[in-house]
Amino acid sequence: MRCARGSTNGPGDATIRGMLRRVAIISLALFGLILGAAWMTPDRWRVEWSTEIQAPSEVIWGWVSAPSRWPEWTPWNAQRDPGFTHEHFGGTDGYGSGYRWSSPRTSGELRIIDSEPMWRLRLAGELEDRFPVTGTIELVPLDDGRVRVLWSEEGELGWDPLMRLFRPMLEKHLRLDFEAGLDTLRELAEAEARRSPPPQDPHADAPIGTLLPEGALSEPPTPQ
Repeated sequence: MRCARGSTNGPGDATIRGMLRRVAIISLALFGLILGAAWMTPDRWRVEWSTEIQAPSEVIWGWVSAPSRWPEWTPWNAQRDPGFTHEHFGGTDGYGSGYRWSSPRTSGELRIIDSEPMWRLRLAGELEDRFPVTGTIELVPLDDGRVRVLWSEEGELGWDPLMRLFRPMLEKHLRLDFEAGLDTLRELAEAEARRSPPPQDPHADAPIGTLLPEGALSEPPTPQ
């Protein structure tokens, strides 16, 4: 008996093709929604954190204005990140000096582009070697003798939709880094301030009425 030849595509095959088609349509729709959400997300991020330190501005400035000392207090160091390497360039401190770091987890560079002693540093650089970043570190003396240190940075994420979607996570991660770094700075600066008491007035013990007014001997007496 000869078997009849017919189509090998049964009802089950049509069902499978329909399911695959629906999965593809849903996947494309979800991808479109994610891409649209990414484009609607801001392409800029900003992070800032502050702490108050019981130490003279001169002591704190010595830590924040010297990239050669940044590995001791910033969150980017070998203690927190195995495989971490770093270098400073352009001098030990002040305008033009900077700090470059790299590890399996992160990489970047910051340099000082403006310095107003005892008050503010302006910074510029890159994160992950592709995202430009700018920032400031400001010192604000308070009435009770403490100094508020405000550290802020901001940058652009460009056209990368995935980076835009992860912007909140990036800001949260950097905020924790800033907090840890400023906590370490506070400990180091306050410890240094305790080791180095403020200078004493050399005339503090002089009897009242024995000190001449400032500038009293700046001009020689006129002959009579």
